Amino acid sequence: MNNKKLYTGFLSVTAALALAACGNKQQSSSSLQAPVEDGFKTEVVNEGTPISGGTLNMAQVSNSPFKGLFNPILFLDSGDGSVVNMAFSNLFDYDANQKIDNSKGMADYKLDVENKTFTIHLKKGDYKWSDGEPLTIDDYIFTYEAISRPDYEGVRFSEDILNVEGVQEFHEGKASSISGLEKIDDQTVKLHLKEVYPALEFGGEAINTLMIPKHIYKDMTYQEMITSDYSRTKVVGSGPFVIKNIVPGESVSFEKNPYYYKGQPKIDVKLDVVSSEQIVSELKAGHYDYVSGMPSDQYETFKDLDNISLLGLMTNSISYTGFNVGHWDAAKGEHVVDPSKKMNDVALRKAIGYAIDNDTVGKDTYHGLSVRANKLLSPFFKDLYVGKDVVPGFEYNPEKAKEILKDAGYKDVDGDGYVEDKEGKPLTITLLAAKGSETAEAVLQQYIAWWKEVGLNVQLLTGRTLDFQTYAEKLQKYADDFDMWTGGFTIGYNPSPDGLYGPKAAFNFGHFVEPKHTALLERISSNETFDEKVKGFSPRLSVGYDFGDFRLGADYTHYKSLEENFSKGSFHSKNKAKFQSVGVSAIYDFNTNTPVKPYVGARLGINRVSADFTDTAPGYYYEENYRKTKTGIGAMAGVSYEVTPNVDLDAGYRYNYWGKFEETKLQSHELSAGVRVKF
Repeated sequence: MNNKKLYTGFLSVTAALALAACGNKQQSSSSLQAPVEDGFKTEVVNEGTPISGGTLNMAQVSNSPFKGLFNPILFLDSGDGSVVNMAFSNLFDYDANQKIDNSKGMADYKLDVENKTFTIHLKKGDYKWSDGEPLTIDDYIFTYEAISRPDYEGVRFSEDILNVEGVQEFHEGKASSISGLEKIDDQTVKLHLKEVYPALEFGGEAINTLMIPKHIYKDMTYQEMITSDYSRTKVVGSGPFVIKNIVPGESVSFEKNPYYYKGQPKIDVKLDVVSSEQIVSELKAGHYDYVSGMPSDQYETFKDLDNISLLGLMTNSISYTGFNVGHWDAAKGEHVVDPSKKMNDVALRKAIGYAIDNDTVGKDTYHGLSVRANKLLSPFFKDLYVGKDVVPGFEYNPEKAKEILKDAGYKDVDGDGYVEDKEGKPLTITLLAAKGSETAEAVLQQYIAWWKEVGLNVQLLTGRTLDFQTYAEKLQKYADDFDMWTGGFTIGYNPSPDGLYGPKAAFNFGHFVEPKHTALLERISSNETFDEKVKGFSPRLSVGYDFGDFRLGADYTHYKSLEENFSKGSFHSKNKAKFQSVGVSAIYDFNTNTPVKPYVGARLGINRVSADFTDTAPGYYYEENYRKTKTGIGAMAGVSYEVTPNVDLDAGYRYNYWGKFEETKLQSHELSAGVRVKF
């Protein structure tokens, strides 16, 4: 059951709708398919014979040039990532809920929760790299070793990588190999894990899903990988295309990979970086066949163009405001909260959240193509997303922001329109932000104006936005000259937030660490959060009326309770859930003229879930009581045996759909046996 422990708020976030424009001058034979919730389509289907030969001209909308590092374990920014996606194949494909789909992809997997193993199997034994060399499971093992060795300085070395047995010893130079990577054969490896958790089934960063070629990199140090032509201009990959030519920072030309596992593509590709200010004019001129990431703030200028088809999808991209509340302790190798940091005040952070109007930004500035997010996960994760009716998030409420500041002791002492701190001293909040499009810059200035309206003096670091490289370096090197920053990220396929928070998380740029929060993160990333299955005996009492071959009945069932206790250090959590159901059933008995009668039926139920949560820690106590009732439907089938004219033995199967409780679907599969007495 999904409970309050999985609901996390996030300040000033937007879930973006990504737009792609397909240039197509022969639209008469085209049809748009697969509608999405926002009204856009997700693919264009053209009739006739597919084009073979020639070059597809693509544009990647970005205000930052390619950095030129095209290696899956080395690249840092999204621009280089788009090139990596063309040149390398993910091991897995995913379904609509972003879970690994074993029916697709280069590999399939098997997760053994009990024995804590994750087995990866390459579906074919004749996979090849783009240079024609064999691609085997040795390449996968080598990739893990490359990320885990002592000299690796990239961001992919994470707690998820450390979850494989023996990685820590290998990283410290105490072992020559990773003991938890058990090679079964040239196509199969079994990963022995310290812990298992649901995010493993989503791929992403919870398990490494990309490979680099061992025969290319086996003798290189980390620094040699960074500078190698094989990471920049002579990339050997497993994707549909091979890099042919590069104009530094501007464009990458690809040719078909004859060894691509899905078959050689029919065309070559040229990918250009085009700024948001130039893309609409380029599109109008018909210079590109496909554009990725059309700027939503310019939607009105291109939505009615007759030489394009618009495709839309909900991305897992989040824009956010972060707070610097600590520092990185290099000696400990972990993040540490600094109580003296001004942004450690919860009241100050709440006021900042209530002061900005992201609903208006999304509606007016981005034409409804960007929406205010209420939590870290967007609707990209269909079954995991929790709507605003459950977790409202920070809505625009400047009066509430002012009240929060006042109650917390922030007052405008000198009458200049800005509040002073609790000690009556001037309060200035320094904001780090990267240079963006004209619209993004305007939105940033609007944020600063909104904060001013509630009395907060927010000033850009150095008085201006910084180029992306300088901005990124400050975050990655944990600079300490700013109080707050605006940023963005794409979570990928792994919904777990443990890569963004926690004592050792590489992307925890704000250094937020709190024992209860860390314990909850560890819970999310544990096998406790697999779908709960409650097994056991549940008594059911039924009464009804028998019309002969047709019966009507009413029933009550009290299901086995679910109890869960969790402890991490001085933090303790106790949870108990009860499940009850009452319903009416219509049942038809098949008359076989024998004592044995099969039957089928349908049920309408009223289902109730009751849950109690208690969290305790030194100086902390939290209690929540959850009660909700839903209407559900069910079906049944079985057989009865007439012992006497008034007594039947009954055995059957029942399925009951309980409904959605806090975005979690509950259902029960029941095998029943009992005695039916007729009066």
